[in-house]
Amino acid sequence: MSVLNGKAVFGVGQPTAGGGGTTQSVASTSNVATGEWVHVAATRDQLTGTIKVFVNGQENGTLNTGFRNALNGQEHIRLGGSTENETSYFDGQIDEVRIFDEVLTAEQIQANYNQGLSFPALSLTW
Repeated sequence: MSVLNGKAVFGVGQPTAGGGGTTQSVASTSNVATGEWVHVAATRDQLTGTIKVFVNGQENGTLNTGFRNALNGQEHIRLGGSTENETSYFDGQIDEVRIFDEVLTAEQIQANYNQGLSFPALSLTW
């Protein structure tokens, strides 16, 4: 997940050691670099290979990637920094990060985007 040219971008792929590989991404149609709080969510459905981006609870971009492999490689989560360019950093504020082990529906995202969630998320500790 990143911000590129003011848009929320979510990508998946099959990276290779040392960089490269095959990746595909979808960008939101809405600008998220607004100077205001913006809720951004993304989903990846392994069964269909579809990734979606939601902005403020509304579906805002979708792409069928064809990537249906399990996400079972090394887990790397970098918040606020680029995985490809170690000198690029997110210039903004992040309030909450939640990662789920299931695909949330558009209805679940819309119903909960502006409030706390009533079901558990995967906890991250660092």
